[in-house]
Amino acid sequence: MSEEKLKSLVNQFPAYSEIFKAVYNWFIAHPKSKDVSIDMFCEFKKRFQREEISIAFTLMKQNLLLQSVYRVIDEDGTRMGDGFYSYDDIPQYIDDSWGHKKHIDDLYIVPFYYLNL
Repeated sequence: MSEEKLKSLVNQFPAYSEIFKAVYNWFIAHPKSKDVSIDMFCEFKKRFQREEISIAFTLMKQNLLLQSVYRVIDEDGTRMGDGFYSYDDIPQYIDDSWGHKKHIDDLYIVPFYYLNL
C-alpha cells in the first residue's frame, strides 16, 4: 500500500520525487525508528533545502503516506507525556516527571511523522 502511494506522489509531484523516495527509504533503512521530525531528517539529508523537505512532508501527510504525532518537550529537551495524534488533543497543562504541572505556553510542541503502512 505504501509503495503505491509513493509511486502516485512521485508521478503527481515530480519536483519532490527525490525527497519522497529519501523519506520512504529512510524509514525502510531504520526499522527501529518509529518516527522522524523534519529537523532530524534535515540533519540526515543535507542535500535538500529545509523548505523543500517541509513541503514534501506536508504532501506526504495529505496523501496519507505519513501521519503526524505531536510531542511536547520542555526547555531541557525532555519529552513530556505521550504523543498526541491531534494538535487539539494537547491539554493546557502537562505533568512533568516530578508531577509538577507545566502550562503548554512554556513548552515546545514538535510534530513528528511516521510511515502510514
